[in-house]
Amino acid sequence: MRARLFAIIVVLLPIVLTGCSHTTNLALCDPGTPDGASQPCSWKPEGGFRFDPSKTARKTLVVVTFSGGGIRASALAYGTLLALKELPAADGQGRLLDDVDIISSVSGGSVTAGWYALNGGDALVDDPTKNALLRFLRQGATASIAWAGLNPLALGSYLVTPRQRIDVLADYFADNIYGQARYRDVEARYRSPTQPFVILNASDVGNETGFAFTQGRFDLLCSDLASYRLADAVAASADFPIVFSATGLRNYSDDCRARGPAWTVFGAPQWLKYEAAYEGSEPAGTDTRTLRSNGLLQIRAARQALDYLNDGRDPSRGPSDRFLHLLDGGLVDNLGVLSTFAIEDDPACAPGLFQRLAPPRPPAYQKYDQILYIVVNARTRSPAGIDRDEYPPDEFSTLLRVIDTPLDSTILSMQNYLTADLQAILYRKQTLQFEVPSPRKTCWMDRGRPIGRTSNRAVAGPVADDPSNPVRRPLIVSLDFELIPDKRCRDSYWQLGTNWTLDRPTIDALIKLPSVMLRRSGELKDFYRSMGRLAPDLSSFPADFKEVCDAVEKGT
Repeated sequence: MRARLFAIIVVLLPIVLTGCSHTTNLALCDPGTPDGASQPCSWKPEGGFRFDPSKTARKTLVVVTFSGGGIRASALAYGTLLALKELPAADGQGRLLDDVDIISSVSGGSVTAGWYALNGGDALVDDPTKNALLRFLRQGATASIAWAGLNPLALGSYLVTPRQRIDVLADYFADNIYGQARYRDVEARYRSPTQPFVILNASDVGNETGFAFTQGRFDLLCSDLASYRLADAVAASADFPIVFSATGLRNYSDDCRARGPAWTVFGAPQWLKYEAAYEGSEPAGTDTRTLRSNGLLQIRAARQALDYLNDGRDPSRGPSDRFLHLLDGGLVDNLGVLSTFAIEDDPACAPGLFQRLAPPRPPAYQKYDQILYIVVNARTRSPAGIDRDEYPPDEFSTLLRVIDTPLDSTILSMQNYLTADLQAILYRKQTLQFEVPSPRKTCWMDRGRPIGRTSNRAVAGPVADDPSNPVRRPLIVSLDFELIPDKRCRDSYWQLGTNWTLDRPTIDALIKLPSVMLRRSGELKDFYRSMGRLAPDLSSFPADFKEVCDAVEKGT
């Protein structure tokens, strides 16, 4: 009863004491900055933190996704990194961890992903004095965060200062894990050939869509992501509704031309013009053209992006939103999959991985002959839950279920979506390989001419695939509590709470669990065979679930 009362106070008291004014979590630039000066709100269309497929010559595209789930998800993600560090690379040279091209994360998974984006694989040491993430996992943070947000001084500050509840979480992450690191530090780390492109995902609740912390998204706000604090991005991704206030971002697109020459010369990201070229191209009811499904996806993406942006050239659209309000990324996609299919590697080209991997592929993507997804799912569920009793659940339980249900249900949908999309890529490769290549789909063509500029990362215009390098069957390795064969053990993992503290044996078991699942994964073995290699020696990984089950069952 005491625990429930404390939880109710934690949830409701800050709501009552929230101040009446709202300011953004971090102002990205000073509106008074002179024209042309170098400052954070100047748009840099050719630079910034973007996925670069030409960074390495690897033939594998390896994508890892970390789900949400508080410190439970953080520990499971950390254990996955440790296990990948022990696996050999696809070509036998180095580690599979160094072959990872993209990591996409949500909420608790973003705590680990953000730390890895800043520190890289060499920081994976079993020493909490040198490893801030490991120290966080073992010590937990629920009590510290609660006191920092509910002490009398903090409660008063919500009323009389711009400080919001989400700042408590962001400052805790900064003080204990990330310091004052900015995305310029993440971008510098990404230049290493063994460092993946890390996407932290939040939910834009005003526009009812996902929001990825990449320069491609910040392009639409006329902002340079490099100046943004990493701790704030992680906090936005883990911004659990009601408990924390929304993370605010200022949108500078309304008057971006006054703040930088790049916007004046080039305007908005060029791929948005695809929507303008299609919009109103035919009188109503007379259009005889039918878009393919991938074209529909790009129009939808463009229209969604235009909701952020109004550069003053189209008064009919009205003003753009002055602020964005971000909450937990799990509200849109609690598996972290969607943003991996909306890759933005070039502001001249529409986002989308499908369009880059299905034929005809742009040059930087023609090298890939195998796609591997490793999906880390820390989803929980209560086997009986609120259905034991005849009477309706109380208000507090109902509130939590209203929040938890969409977070958990999106995971099941995203797993199906991931499988279907990867299969579609393979299907198109098999059925279209003898067709004459059409104009490149990622940089759309207007009457045979490419829309917008080209960059040094892409070549607009028709591009033929190399028939000697087909894409093999994409593979998905799932690390999921559902794979635990013993019901009692599985239920114990499913009932772990979504908070920022778990006991040390449970954390250690969560860290070890991915290695158990990877040893048993047939898809992982298929991946190595598809690359012409024998299955790796996994004798150093636990042979069964006994140890990880015993530890968690005792705790629950």
